[in-house]
Parts: sequence; structure tokens; C-alpha cells
Amino acid sequence: MCARILIFSAILFVACASQGQAWTAHRWDQGVIVRKMKEDLPAKEPDIWEFLSSHFINNPEVDAFSTLTTAQWKEWLPFFEQGLIAKAKKESLDAESLQQCLIAVSNRLEKLAHLPVGAYSTKQGNVAVWIIVFKWEGNYADAKKNRPSNPLVHTQVFAFDSRKRSVTGFATCN
Repeated sequence: MCARILIFSAILFVACASQGQAWTAHRWDQGVIVRKMKEDLPAKEPDIWEFLSSHFINNPEVDAFSTLTTAQWKEWLPFFEQGLIAKAKKESLDAESLQQCLIAVSNRLEKLAHLPVGAYSTKQGNVAVWIIVFKWEGNYADAKKNRPSNPLVHTQVFAFDSRKRSVTGFATCN
């Protein structure tokens, strides 16, 4: 009887701990980065590229996510987005506009294996801006085409006017 209770408790614990998600050794979606930046996004296009590139491409904090692969990116995408939104709420940042910006950029990257790993709140003059960082890979696992899984080693950075949800800047690795 005691063994049955113990087994049932263990099963219940694992089910509750995973919250319906596949169990992984490290929950990357909980490690996403959300913070308010002290620096404003520049206004001129070449300066925007330089700012985004120098702050987020080849950045150790962002590159820590490069071990993620294309294997389950479609299943993981909502968890990463929800992780960013939850952290924005916790930090008292505009989570609603972040959610809308995430939708806008995911629609752009629909066929590209991508995961949002960071969201940074800042300004461009008087305009509120979200800078969203993605790890991505163009060749993703596809059983039908016999393609293996690849690491998400590339970085794309989008800057959004948080009110209009329009892209005000972009940078990517070569």
C-alpha cells in the first residue's frame, strides 16, 4: 500500500512539475532574457544596425542559447514566447506590446527555425521600443526530407516601435 502511494506521488509530482511540457534537463524557456536597457536605440539607420549588432550578435549571454537545435523548435516556440512575456510582466514592463511584437516577428520568420531568447525594453527618443533577439537556423530537421537537426547558431535582432508594432531596426549575423 505504501509503495503504491509513493509511486502515485512520484508520477503526480513529475506531471505537475512538467506542466504538460516535455521534460528536459534544462528549461531554456525559463532562462530567456528580459530587461530594461539604459541606452536608447539610435535614430539613424546605420547607427541602429551598429547598435543592435554590437550589443546582441556574438554576445555570450545570447550565444548561450546556441546549443538549442532545430529538432523541436515549432513545439518550443510558444514556451519561449510565454517565458519572455511572463518575465516582462514580472519586471513591470509592457508585456502586452511585447506579445504583439513577438506575433509580428514570428509571422515574418514563419518558415525559419527560430526561438526568441531575449527581449530588451528601451526607447528611441520618446518612442518605447522592444528589441527582440532570436537564435535561428535556415536548415531545420525535416523527417520527410531526411534532414538532420542543426544547432540554432545564428542571431537575428529586431527593434520594434512598441506602440505601432512596426520594425524600426534589424541586424543579423552573416
